[in-house]
Amino acid sequence: MLAVEKALAVEECGAGTPESRREEKVMFYLPGDIPLITPEEIDEFLQQCDVENHDLFAGMSSDESLAPFYPTKRDKGIKMACFYVKEKKCRQNNLCLAKPFRIRNRQYIQKMYDVRYQKEFINFIRLLWAFYRAHVQLKGIYYYLLLHWNLLVSRLGMEFLTSYLRQFISMADIERVVGSVVGCKLKVVETKLVGAAIDIDNERDYETIKIMYERWREYQKSIMPFSPLARVGA
Repeated sequence: MLAVEKALAVEECGAGTPESRREEKVMFYLPGDIPLITPEEIDEFLQQCDVENHDLFAGMSSDESLAPFYPTKRDKGIKMACFYVKEKKCRQNNLCLAKPFRIRNRQYIQKMYDVRYQKEFINFIRLLWAFYRAHVQLKGIYYYLLLHWNLLVSRLGMEFLTSYLRQFISMADIERVVGSVVGCKLKVVETKLVGAAIDIDNERDYETIKIMYERWREYQKSIMPFSPLARVGA
């Protein structure tokens, strides 16, 4: 994100580029630690991004779609934290499309990334403080605490308690609150293909992907007929 900010700063100083044209510039962000990403998944994501009506698009994958990659008694797997909303249990993936010059508070994107490991209590406090400083209304703080409460009871083996509490927060609520923090129109985009949600950023997951990579690739190929490209051609 820091490298992107430097590139944007150079462009902002450039002569001869009308401000209106800069504001409409669209950039696609993709990290380098998602070995299971496929072109079909990127297409599925981009085809759902309505750049005429929104400024920032965040990818999302459902727990149901991620389940084939979870560990079992027989096989290794990778399971990451999900959040609970009214519609479903899901996880933000690593796909992002943005009009960066339309995002008024880009600095908060970096701050949220820096504290992304929300299992660590200090990161929970830091993000809560960032929300407070961003003048998020009390309802936004309430949503943030509710997300964490659902995550906590799930880790304690009481996931059944989330079925009641999650009805008080929807994906649209998250879009409004986070959009308010970063200062733009945010849209969450779900993809059925989920390679972008499986990032490899620790030694344990790296060892797992080495063992399971070929099998998971074969599984991805098996569900490709349900990709948006196949549906268009049907």
